[in-house]
Amino acid sequence: MTDLDRFPDWPTALAALPPRSGVILRDYHHAQRQVLAREMGRLCREYGHRFFVGENIGLAVKLGAGFHAPARSVKTALPPCLRGRSLAAAHNRAEIDRAAQYGFNGVLISPVFPTTTHVGERGLGVFNFLALAQHAKAQGLYVYALGGLTEARFKRLAASGALNGYAGISAFNAH
Repeated sequence: MTDLDRFPDWPTALAALPPRSGVILRDYHHAQRQVLAREMGRLCREYGHRFFVGENIGLAVKLGAGFHAPARSVKTALPPCLRGRSLAAAHNRAEIDRAAQYGFNGVLISPVFPTTTHVGERGLGVFNFLALAQHAKAQGLYVYALGGLTEARFKRLAASGALNGYAGISAFNAH
């Protein structure tokens, strides 16, 4: 997930990501967001990564990218062209249910652990996260963990069989 304030060297990060990673353009208020999205999408294709535009359905469609919706934006059914290429943020069962109802194929459940992105917020913790992950999986959604993840933490959670991957910002910052 992008955060250009904390992680401005995104081209280097894209090159360092594992093959077939997914990249979500957040930076919702960036002054040159369309230009940034085009360039980021181009580099993602070059490196074999999937690219998702956050919150802007029109821009995602225009660029042929996937779409990521913050939980507050999951209010209507996805257009058919984005089905199978969409992720929604979810923090509870109701948000997972809404994502499934409106045609999303995956959810980013967060925050699993405390994170620097949301200072002072408690994480869901392992048991609560896994309960939400199992609920999402039962609805046919792909499940990604977000918030305070490291490779070691992901491996422990992945042993449950309930998730497909994890997302982060700091976790992928190649300093």
